[in-house]
Amino acid sequence: MLWGFYAEKKREPMPLFSIIMPCYNAETYLAEAVGSALGQSEPDFELIVVDDGSTDRSLEVLAQFHDPRIQILQQKNQGAAAARNQGIQKAQGEWIAFLDADDLWLPDKLQTARAAIALGGSRLGLWHHNYREFGAFGERAANPLKLAQGLRLEGEVYADLIIHNFIATLTVVARKAALEQAEGFDQGLRGPEDWDLWIKISQAWEVGYCPKPLAKYRQLVTGLSKNYKLYEKEIYKVLQRHLLSSGNKKAIAQGLWIHHRHMAHGFARQKERALSLSHWLKALRARPRAASNWSSLLWILLKLL
Repeated sequence: MLWGFYAEKKREPMPLFSIIMPCYNAETYLAEAVGSALGQSEPDFELIVVDDGSTDRSLEVLAQFHDPRIQILQQKNQGAAAARNQGIQKAQGEWIAFLDADDLWLPDKLQTARAAIALGGSRLGLWHHNYREFGAFGERAANPLKLAQGLRLEGEVYADLIIHNFIATLTVVARKAALEQAEGFDQGLRGPEDWDLWIKISQAWEVGYCPKPLAKYRQLVTGLSKNYKLYEKEIYKVLQRHLLSSGNKKAIAQGLWIHHRHMAHGFARQKERALSLSHWLKALRARPRAASNWSSLLWILLKLL
């Protein structure tokens, strides 16, 4: 009897990491984003690109890559949350990382994540890191972490995370079991579904953090045209769901101050004078002794000129 004839085909080992990349009409920056994933010093991963009904040359760009670790899924246009959820469902890795089709990772991102996971233990459900912003306005340190002063970025962070979203999606490496337990991204939210998911994970798992910038978030000029009226409503849904229902008085004041200050700045960029000043006044009422209220007002008035 020839053993080789009857032997089962050897199975490929499951990767440690699954990288999920939603893609919608991303032909301009897609190759660079994919290249930054394939250029990782840690090779134990699969890259799942979920094309969300692109009508440009995105699929042609992807066809130029011949790395066996790349898997391409297609769906009708449903949004990034649905694309990420499909990627999570198909992922083989124990840990899931997220990279959008216009952002970049530094080469040692996954290698650093592997070391953090090894040290984190069975209670670690999500790990994130610092990042930088680049693109239309040059390169600079990430803004979300500036508003996170005084908040815990690692450990049991639920009470801090409901105040402010200091976890950027492109920095997240999450245990697949934690994502599934939290039931993935809420496709009913339009914008802050990532914040909602990180909060739900932090209720049951510990969070790890690395202060080293390991990714670069691309800022585009088109980002200035964000629909802030819709964004305001969607963010407030998450605040109501978590902070306003379970936060203490001090946490609620801090969270509302950050929210209204953020909205005041956003509406000022869009020359929405009444909405901007209304949100600034609400921020002032939330934390009347915050000295930065006045520098914020000056910035707003200059933008409104």
